Amino acid sequence: MKIVKILLVIILILAVMCTIFIAGAGLGAYYVMSPVGGGKTVRVDIIEGDSGRVVAEKLQDAGVIKNALLFRLLVRFSGSGAGIKTGSFMINSDDNMMQILEQLKRGQGVLRFITIPEGLTLKEVASLMEEKGVVGRDAFLRAASDKLFKVNGEAVESVEGYLLPDTYDLPAEFSATDVINTMIGAFNDKVVPMYEKKKKNLPYPLSLAQVVTLASLVEREAQLANERPIIATVYYNRLKKGMKLECDATIQYALGKPRHVLKYSDLRIKSPYNTYLHGGLPPGPIANPGLDSIKAVLEPERNDYLYYVRNDVKNDGSHVFSKTFNEHQAAIDKHQK
Repeated sequence: MKIVKILLVIILILAVMCTIFIAGAGLGAYYVMSPVGGGKTVRVDIIEGDSGRVVAEKLQDAGVIKNALLFRLLVRFSGSGAGIKTGSFMINSDDNMMQILEQLKRGQGVLRFITIPEGLTLKEVASLMEEKGVVGRDAFLRAASDKLFKVNGEAVESVEGYLLPDTYDLPAEFSATDVINTMIGAFNDKVVPMYEKKKKNLPYPLSLAQVVTLASLVEREAQLANERPIIATVYYNRLKKGMKLECDATIQYALGKPRHVLKYSDLRIKSPYNTYLHGGLPPGPIANPGLDSIKAVLEPERNDYLYYVRNDVKNDGSHVFSKTFNEHQAAIDKHQK
């Protein structure tokens, strides 16, 4: 009888232990399969040398997993430790631990960083994209020619001018179209509200497209930040008087390749972008202007200047500004080499 009782006690203990184990396993499975929720997407940086513990803690600190220890156990028992990729991941809190681990193993959602300098043309941006390993140059230019992109809700003929210079974090799986949409999205978010706020106070009425076009001239002409609003006003003043803009940067754009010094024959090139031959603004932007140049056009310095010339004597990127043609000629004689 005693043996039977002992066996019953052992069986009971084992049953309790099994129940606890099953309950624990079930709870663990719940934590593994149950996402944090909330629909937020956060960035998690996994760098070379991060251990499973460090990765788990980063995920918990970011709020995309509930328990770092369980994630470490999942990594260990699945044999995935060595398979986790490095990089900056965009992880959604609606994914469970298994899905997040799979994302880290496959390298999905890894970000690529690229900084687009101010004043690059569409073709120059495309070349930079390829150089930095984001997307191929040809693929970028093909996508840019699709005419599917919208600025302020309206389709644009060309994305030239609307690829806002900035630093972008781009998921590795992004196509060229995705990249362009991201850049135009930044333009819509940052530039459109500025234009809507300032458009009624401009010294000369300009559409958003014309503001971007004028800003692209300022971007390519100005070398010093403090001169951007002055150069913007020179063009405003010439527009108001019906004078040709005579902007050298538009000739460079029409030529298709930069020249250090323009020839007089270049000023006669047959192109709608030749502002020495054609009045008003060119038909579109000649580059992708940065926020500072756009702000300069939206908030120009009030002055009476109609001319400027590069100051070769100082050789610091500055210009000499003049109100009359005679003053301009004197400035050329004095400051140009």
